[in-house]
Amino acid sequence: MNWLRGETPAADVSSAERQGYASPRSVQYQTQAELDADGAEGLPPSDSDADRLKHSKRRELTVEDYVAVVLNAKVKAGCKILENGKVCIEENSVYGAAILLPQIARSFGYPLDLTIKAVRAYIYLLLSVMIVCYLLLFMSKEENVIDNFAGQMFLCDFGVAFATEEGPGGMGPGGTDITAARMYSFNDWTTRKFIRDSLKILFPKEADRIDEVVDPGEYGVESHWCRLLCCFVFMLSITQELDLLSNMAKLLYHIPTVNEPWVILNDHDVNDSADRWLNHMTIKVAGMSRGWKIFNLLVVLCPKAFVFYLTANTGTTFLMESSGIDDVIVNSVALGFLLTLDDLITTSIQSASVKHFLTRCEGFELYDVAEGVNLQEDDVVELYISKEKTTTKHSLLTVIPQKLVVVFGFCVGFVLKYYVQHCDVVEGRWVSKTMYLPVSVSWDLIKAVFPGFVVTEEEPYWTMPK
Repeated sequence: MNWLRGETPAADVSSAERQGYASPRSVQYQTQAELDADGAEGLPPSDSDADRLKHSKRRELTVEDYVAVVLNAKVKAGCKILENGKVCIEENSVYGAAILLPQIARSFGYPLDLTIKAVRAYIYLLLSVMIVCYLLLFMSKEENVIDNFAGQMFLCDFGVAFATEEGPGGMGPGGTDITAARMYSFNDWTTRKFIRDSLKILFPKEADRIDEVVDPGEYGVESHWCRLLCCFVFMLSITQELDLLSNMAKLLYHIPTVNEPWVILNDHDVNDSADRWLNHMTIKVAGMSRGWKIFNLLVVLCPKAFVFYLTANTGTTFLMESSGIDDVIVNSVALGFLLTLDDLITTSIQSASVKHFLTRCEGFELYDVAEGVNLQEDDVVELYISKEKTTTKHSLLTVIPQKLVVVFGFCVGFVLKYYVQHCDVVEGRWVSKTMYLPVSVSWDLIKAVFPGFVVTEEEPYWTMPK
């Protein structure tokens, strides 16, 4: 029978709403007289209609409100399974291919053609990790080596007070107060200083006059809040990678620790031609041995986590060192491209058969696949609505978006790391640490992750003016 009609019930407040159930007012029902009329027209009433009428009376609900409660219970159970129910292999990703293809080859006894595809998957994985790491390494070298030889200090909060307070915005790296008319980007500021110093060298007797007339200005950030917002946007753009990391970790943890076939042969159809034979098998995430789990943890998951950390750390530093509003906005969007490089490699280089395997691979269920089978509607209501105890504290916690909290936490963490690593607190505001030139321009991943290993000269090339 049709239990969902587009009409609105006449009653304004239902008994389901008084009991706290979510009752859509568009849910309508048919009375027993209407059921009899439908039966006379050739649509006999089903047993479920009588059951609904019986259960609704027992719960002191009208039938339309009881149907709404059943829908509420099914939606709640379905959403819970949808959000936490499966772990899957990444599609269009070298990381997913590096896990899936070796298991397919193992399931077939390592035939030569599939073994070659598995080896290629590791080559593409290595290529992706190396390219991303080297790009991030070059960005880190720019901020920590090249800029130092250009005489640049860390931006920190130079000019922040200018945007939040009236009058001068505190002392800048040049030793004078920052004002709107005297604040420039680092390139413009150093150019103006170069012109002033050149004039003083050419006309040493007029040095005092030149200092009075030629004002190079100061170096500072145009908008502190725009910079922080762009750091949040950048962290938001790479959150998907964090979800993929969590999914891969769950997969390696939850699947059985025993080698199981990842490919199942379906019924053979003699009428199908060879181009349809790939559809005769089902590819599904299954168990793998403890050795394979450890191998995938070290070769696939750990490099992926390292790339995520390096991207978040280097990207945050890069954005915090961007003084212009337009630069920091454009950079916040562009940096997310680095974590999509593995998708680009899969789309551009991987063979069509590998893409087919990745697309057809089914996930591993984390729930009982028999859950809900043979349950009557009233059993569903009893299991997912009546027995559920919801406190005010629990309700408030569920209202807060967990992923948003995670993104905000990562953003705050990496921004604080930038301040602690590169800045000192002077008179209540963050200013650049004393700057020293590195003794060598060489830069590697160890120095990028652990800046304390960088050897510098003893004499600083810049200190904060008193």
